[in-house]
Amino acid sequence: MDERTAERIVEKAEYLRDSLEILARKQSLNKAAYLADRESRDVVERRFETAIKRVPTSQVYS
Repeated sequence: MDERTAERIVEKAEYLRDSLEILARKQSLNKAAYLADRESRDVVERRFETAIKRVPTSQVYS
């Protein structure tokens, strides 16, 4: 593996970690608060989507 590939893997892993930390904090919102706060919904939806994309499919299905 070349250095650039290793750097990209680390960057993706760090972004995934950050996304999971944000999602964990937002998990404390109750349903009414979540639905009432458009910004929180946007953050949760985007971070969840990007977290899913950061997991290689070879890891999911192996």
